[in-house]
Amino acid sequence: MSVKIQVILLSAFLLSAPTVSAQSSTAPSFGEPQVHPVMQLAQQKAMTEHSFSQRYAFEMTYRDGDVEAHVFVNPARPIGQRLDVVRPAQSDWDNDFRDRLTEFDAAPYDEFWCADFLAMVGRDAQAVAQHGTALVFAFSPQPGPNDDADDRKFLAEMIAHLTIDQSTGAIQKFEMRNRRPFKPILIAKVKSFHMEAHCQVAPNGRPYVANLSTELSAKIALKKVEDHEERRIFNLTEAR
Repeated sequence: MSVKIQVILLSAFLLSAPTVSAQSSTAPSFGEPQVHPVMQLAQQKAMTEHSFSQRYAFEMTYRDGDVEAHVFVNPARPIGQRLDVVRPAQSDWDNDFRDRLTEFDAAPYDEFWCADFLAMVGRDAQAVAQHGTALVFAFSPQPGPNDDADDRKFLAEMIAHLTIDQSTGAIQKFEMRNRRPFKPILIAKVKSFHMEAHCQVAPNGRPYVANLSTELSAKIALKKVEDHEERRIFNLTEAR
């Protein structure tokens, strides 16, 4: 599976921050070869689980500054019929929300499997903390083959942390934030960016992204921008 890194988009000012996308492909990447045994265990687990069935239907809630949504998702259905929107009412959909639904309908497993975060792990990964039975690794997130120059510039400003269970290799949490304020383009300055993903175990034992949130604080063309998004996935059942 290729990991594309795009979390949030400020298209009006041509500023894009790279999505951690979890869409499967025939040639998945699970990061650079690692020397730490826990990181090796996580990579081995990810390679094994890549062959598992991922045909799950699920519920999803999404919230940002403009909309709160509740959607039933069934990837087994044909494209264009995979989403049942409980709320908001269709009369309240704006163009941005319609675009989000179209994108998610086309790729419902984007930002879904936690093992996809391994694709961003480079050779600099080091264990920096321990929480119970889990180790926390810090690293500079690596760009994917499809990331453009702006994505690479964005990632160069980030530090990432991956929390992994020492006994199973299961990924429990991914976090990425900027090291310091930076200017991705001349008229924009990012004060803070923070992405956090918490994992839970699917019925087949494969960790998935149950909760995903992003926060952005920036100034663009002298205008202050505060953006917050939250997504929750739950109630996984076999897709039919």
